[in-house]
Amino acid sequence: AKTRHVVGFVPFGGELDIRKYFAEIGFTIQPINVPQQGTANPFSIARELTESLGIDNIVVFIPGQVFDYKGTRHGRGGGWYDKFLSSVHPSWSRVGVLHASQLQEEFLVRKSWDQPVDYLLVYDGDSWNTFTTNARI
Repeated sequence: AKTRHVVGFVPFGGELDIRKYFAEIGFTIQPINVPQQGTANPFSIARELTESLGIDNIVVFIPGQVFDYKGTRHGRGGGWYDKFLSSVHPSWSRVGVLHASQLQEEFLVRKSWDQPVDYLLVYDGDSWNTFTTNARI
């Protein structure tokens, strides 16, 4: 199915800027920016986005500090994205955005509240590579 909407994030603290990726692949739709910090309520934002975008053909891009090939991600420790992902429709595709140095060969410990990603979009300094995690199959 063709992607209908893209939900993105505003990078900070060394996170990759996915706008570069979209420009490279010629994707002209501006991603919706999900705030990461501050008073933004992840449950409210998830509900509002689900109501406005629907449930079909939605892709959400998620940053993190470290990922593994099974789709486990660890962020900054506040749980904002785990809360957000737990509240969006389960049909939304989840893509972790990371630099190659953030991808761990060893599997990370996945806590009960950790929300895995379905795909990894990995930047190695020259190109972007995509991996399927099968985390939610």
